Amino acid sequence: MRKKDLFRLQEGLQQVGNLKGARFVYAVAKNSRKVNAECEDILMGIKPTGKSEEFRGKQHGINMQYCKKNDAGNPIPDANGQFIILPEFKKVKDEEMDKLKSEYEEVYAALEKQIENYSKSMNDEIEFVPHTIKEEDLPDEITASQLEGIFEIVE
Repeated sequence: MRKKDLFRLQEGLQQVGNLKGARFVYAVAKNSRKVNAECEDILMGIKPTGKSEEFRGKQHGINMQYCKKNDAGNPIPDANGQFIILPEFKKVKDEEMDKLKSEYEEVYAALEKQIENYSKSMNDEIEFVPHTIKEEDLPDEITASQLEGIFEIVE
């Protein structure tokens, strides 16, 4: 199984978490624990520390300052969960980001390399043996898209 497939399985397991059936629920719970632990280990490889954490905090602050917000002052993300920068602030936001990147030039370069390596590694094979469930133990109410998300755990 590739690392990116593990994250897809994690999402699939979350989507079926409310379905019923003792054997099914057991398999979902057992796999969720295993998958979450593996995904957490993978994500530790890109966790910011020290200066990179400081850089990301300042980067976040700049984005928060110029992003679209609701009436309560909370950011309104796009469909991918990213900040929506208002057009009238794009130039000044980009200038501040460029200044920040030059201030943290080495840190920024290291972060970019870390993200590049992480992206490449998502195709790496990992050793993961799921707790499987028989097809007849699947709940009747499971949808095709839900089944697609957990296909690796079905015998």
